[in-house]
Amino acid sequence: MSAAGAILETIAASLAANPLATALIRAARESGARAWIVGGAPRDAWQGRLAADFDFAAQPAALDAMLARARSLQAALIPLDPVRQITRAALGGHGADLEPVGESIEANLRRRDFTVNALALEVEPDRLALYDPLGGLDDLERRRLRLCAPGAFTDDPARVIRAYRIMLTMDLLPIDAARNALRAAAPRVADVAAERVTRELWKILGHHRSHAAVERMAGDGALGALLPEVDACRGVTQNQRHHLDVFEHTLETLKVMEALAADPPLALRGLDAPVAADITRLSVAKLAALMHDTGKPSTRAQIQGRITFYRHETAGEAMARAAARRLRLPRAVERGLRLLVLHHVRKPKVSPGAELDRRAMWRYLCDLGDWTDAGLLLGMADVDAARGPAMTPERRERKLRAAQGILTLRKELERKPPRPPLDGDELIREFNLAPGPLVGRLLEELAEVCAIGDLTGRDEALAFIRDRLEKRAR
Repeated sequence: MSAAGAILETIAASLAANPLATALIRAARESGARAWIVGGAPRDAWQGRLAADFDFAAQPAALDAMLARARSLQAALIPLDPVRQITRAALGGHGADLEPVGESIEANLRRRDFTVNALALEVEPDRLALYDPLGGLDDLERRRLRLCAPGAFTDDPARVIRAYRIMLTMDLLPIDAARNALRAAAPRVADVAAERVTRELWKILGHHRSHAAVERMAGDGALGALLPEVDACRGVTQNQRHHLDVFEHTLETLKVMEALAADPPLALRGLDAPVAADITRLSVAKLAALMHDTGKPSTRAQIQGRITFYRHETAGEAMARAAARRLRLPRAVERGLRLLVLHHVRKPKVSPGAELDRRAMWRYLCDLGDWTDAGLLLGMADVDAARGPAMTPERRERKLRAAQGILTLRKELERKPPRPPLDGDELIREFNLAPGPLVGRLLEELAEVCAIGDLTGRDEALAFIRDRLEKRAR
């Protein structure tokens, strides 16, 4: 089957599963005016991917008929761009974006970003006809990225980040003109509305080989425009545990993380859990991999010939917070990002042959909470990405052993949760305390000693609380 035939077959299958789009096409045909399926659906169909949503460009009579049909179906109509008159219709989990075609379909397609996105399927009376005025289908087959017009990035710099996402997901390479235009436009990414840029960034980080796109972005200058904190790590040399400078180590950490996520050495869980719309814990962990050492340039010191980065995780957490606010990330995403950066160097104390520090493991679980698995993944990736002469196999083994210990303790506590022999009311009554934060802190300390097995009975618990109160009073 030809590429065009494959696209038409996949689009037909997508429409069969999408009653909203099917109804809109029927309305366009009944109007007698012209309409086209545009956007990503024809492009994705070339890869055999079914489209969940459709974009339509239509002549006025067809557009009016499609909007009227959407209203009759009681679909929600959401204005997306009043200037360009783009409206989204949504019904039963399906969506369709509707816009006027303008002076002609060819002019409409020439205003788009890349030729692979400038394919259209005309809604003819009894069939769909492929329309490809810019050779996008040939570019797909040759796996190359070309611009629809020389000023595509100038018209909309957000297309710079989209280019890396398209190249990643479609396995394309830019022709020389596109690569030169990318590099020239990269600094303007910093001027694009945060929501538009991060929408593309999360799509990149959601891919299993996002490191390939990030490395391209780093080479072209787009990563520095998006995350200047990461770019500031270039050329910052490290100690003998590392074979790369901080910037190159950062890129390597992301690459290693994706390899570990694909074939984890431990039974990690919840990495695919959503944190916000279309953002998973794994995607946030990947962003944390990019941000985890951003505190190193400001904390680098040389003491008696040794390079140190004391408290770089604290400095990095502050930079992660600033980046999250600048990029307007959801609060839940910001929280996870900051936790992962702040705690990426933590591990229970363990030396060869020694027992793991149960208290430290408990505190790690309490501090990381739902982000525990992502934190362990980042910690392992960080260590595995450091291959300097001082990073011995024994160090790696201890890190893995510590991570396994944390997961084992969590499983144990889930199977048999610690039950402190005193509750808040009893603390207030026994020690004549006022309700407040102090009672909460004492209960947390009591839960910790119960979890690590240091006490079990009521008398021991009372003695422990009495001791804590006496120490606080000194």
